Amino acid sequence: MNNDFKEVFDNISVSSKLDKVIKESIIRAKAQKKKSFIRRVSFKLVTGVATIAILFTVGINSSLSFASTVKNVPIVSSIAEALQFHYDKNIVSAVNQGDSQKVNQTVSNNNVSLTINSMARDNNDEFIFYTLKSNDKNIKNLLLNNFTIGDNSGNVLVDSTRNRFALPPILINKNGDFLALNSSKGFKCIVSSLGDTISNYASNGETYGSIEIIALDNNSIPNNLKLKVSNFTEAYSMDYLGYSQKKYADFLAKFNRKPIDINGNWQLGISNISKNPKIETYNNIKFAANNTDFQINNFKIYPTHMDANIKLGVNKIDNSTAVGFGRPSTTHQDNYSSLPYLIDENGSKYMLSPGAFTSQVNADKSINLTFQSSYYTNIKHLYLVISQIIYENGKPYTDITPVKIQIK
Repeated sequence: MNNDFKEVFDNISVSSKLDKVIKESIIRAKAQKKKSFIRRVSFKLVTGVATIAILFTVGINSSLSFASTVKNVPIVSSIAEALQFHYDKNIVSAVNQGDSQKVNQTVSNNNVSLTINSMARDNNDEFIFYTLKSNDKNIKNLLLNNFTIGDNSGNVLVDSTRNRFALPPILINKNGDFLALNSSKGFKCIVSSLGDTISNYASNGETYGSIEIIALDNNSIPNNLKLKVSNFTEAYSMDYLGYSQKKYADFLAKFNRKPIDINGNWQLGISNISKNPKIETYNNIKFAANNTDFQINNFKIYPTHMDANIKLGVNKIDNSTAVGFGRPSTTHQDNYSSLPYLIDENGSKYMLSPGAFTSQVNADKSINLTFQSSYYTNIKHLYLVISQIIYENGKPYTDITPVKIQIK
């Protein structure tokens, strides 16, 4: 690359609108009387911008150290942060499209800042996106550890010091650190600090995460919540079937010390100001599988989750009663493929929600299933796929040729 070309190229200000970028580069080239060079600059700029866009997308998805690097570049900062929440494409779409509610509240204590950036929610499922930051160079990672979430009346809905249990299948083998919490108040909670957090955190002293709150048993999430944090840690020490235990051991081996815990007081109020969302509903969809008749009584698409109520049938050959699909209560990755899922016309899958840890038959011989949502992904068609049926006690799990049922 000669010096003249380098000067022209280095002085190009990349805009979000390609036509404007090309026009500005041509004007600069003309000013330097290099008319013969204009076509080459334009062509290479088009190719270069397209290549950069591809590299950004691939890079952010495959390397969170790369996401951290480009985070400070204004044109991609929001994309880099949002794509870290890669386990739910619908939520990525909500953030990228500006459909999440901005919060941008920060509280600091003991050299640690907690920022609630934004949220996406409906009455039964809520994602709270946060940033953790510390200027202490001795800290190698930072994870949300001990906290409570309550309402304005002082009722504690979720307490992270109690009822921590095994991760749901959707989060096994994902990059990042996770907490799975159950509450006697009728809520579940998933805390995600995503990415290769130990190596990523050291480069900029901050990390990103989400808190997902899931309402169960006809409960609803209050419009106003209070988050109170009393402890952050560098690495979780509990054992999720070897998951966090291994990460804890890796931390000891890498830094030759135990993780630091930071105690303090961080409190933030989170208020929902969004309007009631439009809900898509589909009713009375009949289908058959393995000589058994079923009916989707209703299927509802909410902003952050999808609910299905399915009437279970009886096998016409041996009269055994169906009691479910797949094994939602399992935490073993090798059984994950047997779980029901949804798929759209583009091939994107929507798996059982992290909140759907169990499947219980209702009194009317139906079951309720909750999936990740397609609400913000602007799809035209959606299908339910079932590849395993569970029959009554004493009957084996029955693998079947996958049945694809159109919902919309």
